[in-house]
Amino acid sequence: MPRYYFHLRMKDRVIQDLEGDDQLASIVAARTCAQMTMMAILDESRQNEEPVEILGIEVCDSSGPLFEVRLQDAEPADPQ
Repeated sequence: MPRYYFHLRMKDRVIQDLEGDDQLASIVAARTCAQMTMMAILDESRQNEEPVEILGIEVCDSSGPLFEVRLQDAEPADPQ
């Protein structure tokens, strides 16, 4: 299985994932993992009434960046 790296993008820096995860079977699984992580970060910040410091999760493999899940992608749509 490929190894995926989940780098945390902050306002002024990026925290590199140096270990990665080789338990995800596909890029679809990596995207789902990043989306769920971003939603958990958003939920935790709301529960603690703290600002979200992580703006996105950049997912890479050994060849480089694949995609980014941004904070606004995790926020629920505003019902009108």
